Amino acid sequence: MAFTTALLYPPIADFTQPHPAIPYLASFLRARGEKVLIKDINLEAHDAMLSTPFLETCYQMIESKFETLDNKPFLQFSEHALYKALLDALGADSSIISNVDSIKKVFKEPDSFYDYDHYFQNVEKLKQALQIISSAYHPMIIEPCEYTTPYFLTSHADILEQCQVNINPLIPYYQDQLLHWLEKENPDLIGFSVTYPTQILQMFAMAHLIRSHFPNIHLCAGGAFISQMTLNMQKNKHRTLFQYLDSIILYEGESALYHLIQQLKSRQQYQPIVNTILYDRKSDQVHYPSKNIVENLDHIPPPDYDGYPLNLYLSPKPVLPYAPTRGCYWNRCAFCHYGATQKGTARYREKKLEQMIADLDILAEKYNTNHFAFSVDVMAPKTVLAIAKELIKHNRKYLWSTDIKIDDLFTRQNCQIIKQGGCLSVAIGLESACQRILELMDKGISPHQAQDCIHNLSSAGISTQIMTFLNFPTETAREAMETIQFIRLNMSDISLFTMGDFVLHHGSKIFENPEKYGIDRIYFPKNDDFKLLTQYTEKRHTKSERDKEQIESAYADIAVQYAPQDFPFVGGVSNNHTLLYFERFGKDILKQLNSNTDDTISEPKTFKRHDIPVMRPEIKAMAANYCLSEIEDVIERNPLNLEQSLHNRQINCELNESTKTYPQKTMYLLIQSMNWLETPQHARFLLQMCNGKNTAEDIINMISPNAWDMLSTVLNSLYSYNVLDKKQ
Repeated sequence: MAFTTALLYPPIADFTQPHPAIPYLASFLRARGEKVLIKDINLEAHDAMLSTPFLETCYQMIESKFETLDNKPFLQFSEHALYKALLDALGADSSIISNVDSIKKVFKEPDSFYDYDHYFQNVEKLKQALQIISSAYHPMIIEPCEYTTPYFLTSHADILEQCQVNINPLIPYYQDQLLHWLEKENPDLIGFSVTYPTQILQMFAMAHLIRSHFPNIHLCAGGAFISQMTLNMQKNKHRTLFQYLDSIILYEGESALYHLIQQLKSRQQYQPIVNTILYDRKSDQVHYPSKNIVENLDHIPPPDYDGYPLNLYLSPKPVLPYAPTRGCYWNRCAFCHYGATQKGTARYREKKLEQMIADLDILAEKYNTNHFAFSVDVMAPKTVLAIAKELIKHNRKYLWSTDIKIDDLFTRQNCQIIKQGGCLSVAIGLESACQRILELMDKGISPHQAQDCIHNLSSAGISTQIMTFLNFPTETAREAMETIQFIRLNMSDISLFTMGDFVLHHGSKIFENPEKYGIDRIYFPKNDDFKLLTQYTEKRHTKSERDKEQIESAYADIAVQYAPQDFPFVGGVSNNHTLLYFERFGKDILKQLNSNTDDTISEPKTFKRHDIPVMRPEIKAMAANYCLSEIEDVIERNPLNLEQSLHNRQINCELNESTKTYPQKTMYLLIQSMNWLETPQHARFLLQMCNGKNTAEDIINMISPNAWDMLSTVLNSLYSYNVLDKKQ
């Protein structure tokens, strides 16, 4: 029987387009005669979670948990957040649960996808569906492309926690579908590609489950993130990983995985393999790589997506990732480190130009698409121009996006050629618009260069997506404002921007030489075996709290000029939904969408004495035993204690009266999906009187004669929240 390799892409990641890592591995192995199955677990698990049966199960869990909490004599400290999450979820629009398949369909059909109002409404519904799941599995939070838990990932115990069915919402899918598929296909080797931090816990959960059911299958993990994690760890901690895995591939994986397969097929004693850490269970020995290599891209076929259900991705057309280059040609930025190398970024390599075009032709014909996202760290300017010229020369009508660095080669004339060659959008790592900070980063650019480059690209009709971050070590408030001011002054040429916060990475120049960058100390939380939570302190504080508030306000003022959304939706940087909107509506669509928003302030709603208030029939009311405002007050007063209590898995941290809440009967009105309005005691009787028979003056007199000024305010507030209406 032929040796079978199954390559799995774990959750949680983008469900709107395939990631190219596994298709590249598959194409390399298949070209060498290997039998390879590929499965996008991320996509299929999302599809299973975002289904009516699973959401109904989650809602039943929420009802049961809420009833238990609501009937307790008091709420302990860590139960406050759970109570709030459950109450919010009980206000979910029931149509989301029953119509979730229709919601997903909106993103697959062009008519609904390009109708932004309809699109936006269904983005919010999709997020609410995920919020229902999060509430059922609190304190875990699942969002688009995000999976967060207060337990973090610091030790073996954190991994085991995610293997429990009552903690991890994906375990039912793994048990019901993944294990059945593996039993049917009976692979000899399973490879996990872990490219993002959001995938690591789910990869371990899958590996634990697979190991318990199929102990003889060789389990291997590779990808950028697990490479970084393994390199960060002390070697004596690697055995923690091998409780779940048999091998870990560092850096690039094509050749390493092929050599691993040959060794397993030979059934001989383990020998060191390039880029691979091997654990021999029989001898209890860990074998480290014979050497570390990077791939020759001319020997890498185009990605093979056969086995991925492209019709299931939430997109109206496939935008296929393709990597004509790897690594970074600049490779000098002080903050940068990618997982394909131990320090800095991987050596820059390119495919031959004619091979790039041939690969695109193969993908276009095979998968019936002309849309491509060049999945690169950064593409050299001369290569961007060369690809455009070659596509023009051969009359190819492909549309594409890529990542670039500011460069003088992007002249007005060259940008017009690049646009003519099919470039729809570029993502640019500007990082900062302060000259001192740029020099400290070793970006090799100036703000003036950046302004000219962005203007030339935009003038040619290419969408520019600008990526920046604040709080680089030693950055002052004035220097942060220079970056914000740059965005503001160049908004006419900037199609979209993002502004994050500096993160210190292992393997970066800053990590290796912190003193040069004003860092006093680098440290990790106690018992952090995996060294994922890098912490640092600076030698001096460069921003006051007031500075931070002013910076946040200035950022918000320009962010609101766009139509921002989280990745992977329209308004998020470097995703296919945004790219497709740029193609259909042009480079300024996000600013136009924002300008179409109705910002008019309506007149306040008020009742006159003779008006007849009536409660709107769709308003849902619910009585509960605890007051949400009091619960929120406890949470707000104790944010660090709450995090600590969850992280330490304690039911209560330091119990005292200030962290307990006692019953206080409260009525809630659902004013919109997952948004309850807490009503005061005297409002309950008032609402009962709003039956369409009494005037506003009659209602108030029945409660408290001569109290019009006070109680009419309550009536008007309920009117403004659309709880009440006027009887016509």
